[in-house]
Formats: sequence, C-alpha cells, structure tokens
Amino acid sequence: MEATLKLNKVEFERLLKVNNLSITSLSKKMNVDRSTIYRWYNGSDNFRGKSVATMLKVFGLKETEFDKLFYID
Repeated sequence: MEATLKLNKVEFERLLKVNNLSITSLSKKMNVDRSTIYRWYNGSDNFRGKSVATMLKVFGLKETEFDKLFYID
C-alpha cells in the first residue's frame, strides 16, 4: 500500500481561523479551485509538492513546520 499525504484537519481549521481565511479566500491565494481544497480536506485527492509549499506559505509556516499541517497515512 502506498503512503499518502493527509491534511491535519484540526490544525487546518485553526490556521484558517487565525489567519481570518475562508476556503474560498485560501483557494484564491493558492491559485486553485476551492473544490480542490475540499477534496484535500476530505482526503479524496492527493497533494502536489507545489501545493504543499504554497499552503505552508499562505499560513505563514516554515518548511520545518510541515508536520503541524500534514501527516503521512
């Protein structure tokens, strides 16, 4: 079985709130469709490297803080 990258939903929701972002505003900042964010949130789509880096940047996280927002399943 192949390992997949998953979103830490609790931390994701906290970061949205702290940064005063909605799914729509996050998707605009990331230049992706909001349905893509929902698919990531629900685990029905896989992340790409650029998307991970962009999300970390939008949330003001460093690469070393990757494991706050993501985990391997």
